[in-house]
Amino acid sequence: MGGKLFFILGFYLSVVSTVAAQTYFSLCSYLISFTFSLLSLGQLKVIDWKLLGTLMPIDVGLPRVLHSTLKHFSIRFFQEPLKVYSGK
Repeated sequence: MGGKLFFILGFYLSVVSTVAAQTYFSLCSYLISFTFSLLSLGQLKVIDWKLLGTLMPIDVGLPRVLHSTLKHFSIRFFQEPLKVYSGK
């Protein structure tokens, strides 16, 4: 996968976990089918590109999203009806 990008970056994209997951779910077909109209692959090659030595987790903010969603639901479904029925 990604022969052009292998030539430019110097490593296979399957070692990058996010790209591997996108490939598994068939979401990154565009990586194979792109073209360069003004430059050749030799002009785009990166000589000293390096991957990280250790993998780091990607923070997607899931705890924050869950907290704000549950807070919104508690206000919407519990506090607002209580105010309506109690007359406050």
